[in-house]
Amino acid sequence: MKKHTAVYLDYFYNGDTTFVLCEKCFVEGREVQANDTHHVGGRRSGGSKLLDIPEKLMAVCRACHDKLENMGFEEQAAIHISFCNKNNIEIDEDLCMKSLFELTLIHKNGNVRL
Repeated sequence: MKKHTAVYLDYFYNGDTTFVLCEKCFVEGREVQANDTHHVGGRRSGGSKLLDIPEKLMAVCRACHDKLENMGFEEQAAIHISFCNKNNIEIDEDLCMKSLFELTLIHKNGNVRL
């Protein structure tokens, strides 16, 4: 299992993989099994372990993963925040809305967990 998937499952599902919801489908009113872990904002610019935190990870089905690839990170983050709020899951919404560049600056100041 990839590290970012383990981080997601541990935080949101206590490691249980029985039924992981697609966050985008859930926010739209459907319960669909997720099969991918998506990095909010993507990792296409080379990636970073700074994105392997609950605020920057979301479970999605394959169809939604393809759709998310064409969205801006702010829209992706809004979906993730909505999913968390609907499920009473605590995340740092401000951190969720940060770009990789902003996370890098915060990390250099010692404020982002890895």
